[in-house]
Amino acid sequence: MHASFKALALLAAVASASATSFKLKAHVTANDLSPSVEGQYLNVDASTGYAYLTQPGSGASFTDDNNTINTGATHIHITPGGTATVPSTNVVTFSADAGTPAVDVENGALQYAGGVFVACPASVLEKDGAEVLISYKKAGQRTLYGCADLLLFQDA
Repeated sequence: MHASFKALALLAAVASASATSFKLKAHVTANDLSPSVEGQYLNVDASTGYAYLTQPGSGASFTDDNNTINTGATHIHITPGGTATVPSTNVVTFSADAGTPAVDVENGALQYAGGVFVACPASVLEKDGAEVLISYKKAGQRTLYGCADLLLFQDA
């Protein structure tokens, strides 16, 4: 039986080492921004950990393993908040801490707890900078004014 545990450990190591990397591409489903964020890619700010959109063809590489989304050295953090009438200004972040569980790619798009990812100018989310940051709204919450609802699609 000891050998079978070793075999399982080896298979798990091979599976995690061979996780396919991909980029995440924005598809606007409501309230596009000007200029449009359609087709932009998700990136991660090295100093703040904030997830933001960048020009097509660039962006961070991600993997979908251990039931969460990761970069090479960081893990996704989604902090839902707010109410139906007062949405959250929380930003999706990445850090070295263990990531939010149950975030994964289903049917080619990033999914978490039945909610929607949202692209907002940093100022709308009460943050500094000129980036278009990624936030998350729970099912039933309204979209903050000046933000776009998104699907983040897996793109090789």
